[in-house]
Amino acid sequence: MALYRQAGSSYRTRDKNGLTRAYKAVLEAIRKSANDEGTACLTNGELAHRADVSRRSVQAATAYLADNGFISKIERRRTRIYNDPNIYRLTDRKAVSQQGRKNRTQKPRRGESNNYTSCSTPSASDESCNHALRQAETGEKARRPTGTYRAPKTPALLRPDRDRITAAMRRLGIDLGNDLALTDGQLLERIDALRRERIPGFAATAWGYRATVHGVQAWFAVIETVGMMDGLIPQKDGEIRNPAAYLGGILWKAETDPRKTVTDWLEIEERKDREAKTAEFRAAYAAKQSQFDGLWTEAKAVLAESIPQAEIESWFANARILAVAEERVTLAFPTRFLKEYAYTHYRMAVSGAISRVRDESSSVVFTVRSELA
Repeated sequence: MALYRQAGSSYRTRDKNGLTRAYKAVLEAIRKSANDEGTACLTNGELAHRADVSRRSVQAATAYLADNGFISKIERRRTRIYNDPNIYRLTDRKAVSQQGRKNRTQKPRRGESNNYTSCSTPSASDESCNHALRQAETGEKARRPTGTYRAPKTPALLRPDRDRITAAMRRLGIDLGNDLALTDGQLLERIDALRRERIPGFAATAWGYRATVHGVQAWFAVIETVGMMDGLIPQKDGEIRNPAAYLGGILWKAETDPRKTVTDWLEIEERKDREAKTAEFRAAYAAKQSQFDGLWTEAKAVLAESIPQAEIESWFANARILAVAEERVTLAFPTRFLKEYAYTHYRMAVSGAISRVRDESSSVVFTVRSELA
């Protein structure tokens, strides 16, 4: 439930300053997060969580507040995918300082979290935030401080991509343990460690930029490069002499698709696994069936002692034992007529013959299998 919502009120109702309750909640969240100088460094997601509104409401509220002089806003756009936290500065610093001192000592209201009521400087640990503030004060051209490195943003993995990455990592011989317990960030940290270990020549700053721009494709590119280095993925252009250059070529060329390459490799490997399992199953089935055929041959030899050979060849020529489970033996016939006739006239004789060969009491189940015809 939104903290700013009151009974009988509307979200679109505006006060004399033109602020809706959502706008007030956003402004209050900025005030609580600001330091004594009235400055706050927040992302839209953090601001939406603290104000208990949606991201769209935060965008609309900050735009309105900035246009009407309540706050000044510094947007820090980097790429189409990733932006740095925005910097908000309140216009009335004296009121903000008093509000900040009040927030340090007052008890949070019922249902309100006290995680962000402290007015300690939010940008103290964010060097890029401080640099952007200095740029705004001095008017210098916006640029990233030299010597700083920003780790690539962790993208949200879709379930199919996560399954492919997990399967590929296992194919590369990396033990993930219980992969279901790993978060997306922890899984991608394993790939980043693999890149640092196997492709150390690729610059860290270049990787941070490329991983931010290309997202999940960059992580698939690392898997493709390592897989080709190990000879697991078929190589199109011969042996890889420079892994860092190959990885850079994958990320630079627009026509490459590392996700598709890794997916095709996994499909080929899964097809090989299925074929190997099928061959193993067929071999085991053939070995078991040969044992059943030997059992039925000995049982027919015992039947010949009490039944004429001509009758055995007429009624049991195409019969076959399909399964043996403890005391139960399944005997199949090609047609329903043969099965019913054998069951009516030779059931006791067949059960006695099979029990004698197995040297234990056995019950015979008669069934029909048309493929035996």
